Amino acid sequence: GRYEIGVIDEMLNVLLKIAEKYHISDFELVGYDGGAAVALLLATRLSGHKINVTKVITIAGILDTDRYALLTDEKLAENSLNPADEVFALSKIPQLHFVGALDKQVPASLVKLFHKKLLKPISFEVRTYPSADHYNWSNFKMDY
Repeated sequence: GRYEIGVIDEMLNVLLKIAEKYHISDFELVGYDGGAAVALLLATRLSGHKINVTKVITIAGILDTDRYALLTDEKLAENSLNPADEVFALSKIPQLHFVGALDKQVPASLVKLFHKKLLKPISFEVRTYPSADHYNWSNFKMDY
């Protein structure tokens, strides 16, 4: 149930408390694998609370949970959220996606399909690492 409404709402509440306590008005969110979906879902919700998401950075990220579930036969919880259903809001948030050319778990083609769903994104960058697979990201220096 990692993409369930309750999980995302709880994480949102934590970020809002941090923002309030430390007077933070801007966040840059980073997510790896399924954390990428969580980061994207949080980004769309933070803007509704007058928090600016300056960028979402993903590494080997699951950006469309439904399409990923079809690819892997993963069963999603009934009330799971999918970032690909929120393309209007996500088109307004700068994004940087690190992709491994050798990644069989989350293939680069999934990022391309997600990009096609966005409506004129203000900033959408994909950086592909030719020798990266899903698990060896610690071997690379990623500048952003």
